[in-house]
Amino acid sequence: MVRRSGYTQNIYVCDAKNDYNTLRSESTFSYTDGLCTLQEETLYYHYYDVEKTLSGRHEYAYNSRGDLIQWNYSGAVYARKDSEDPFTTGSYTLRFDYEYDDQGNWTTMRVYLPANFSSVRWLQQSHAIYNKLNPVAQNAASPIFEIRRSIDYYLSIDK
Repeated sequence: MVRRSGYTQNIYVCDAKNDYNTLRSESTFSYTDGLCTLQEETLYYHYYDVEKTLSGRHEYAYNSRGDLIQWNYSGAVYARKDSEDPFTTGSYTLRFDYEYDDQGNWTTMRVYLPANFSSVRWLQQSHAIYNKLNPVAQNAASPIFEIRRSIDYYLSIDK
């Protein structure tokens, strides 16, 4: 277990940092085989001069190559600004799959958003930007980001 304090990087509440600049975070991390498998986060914020706390739980699963294949989140979610309480709770699962080259490096990564992605502003905006940049990839029924990369390999010749 590792503990860290600071300001949150949690995508489910990150938009709140603009409205609640004191959105402090304290997290406890658990690792298996050098990979983070669990983050339990407590968030602290002020709402009408009352300090409140929120929680979030991130669970991570990896494939045999150490690449992230699933990210489960349950906990606080920043709601729209016009709501009575700025935070609500939710559960989300992002899935990932990969294609690899002959060297074992991924060349294509697909990120499958949850069906309820539009309730999280950061996911909704990311999806809109991706679709604007990749108009052929638009698929509202099954929101997927596809990231491709090429890696140049150089032959090393010993003299």
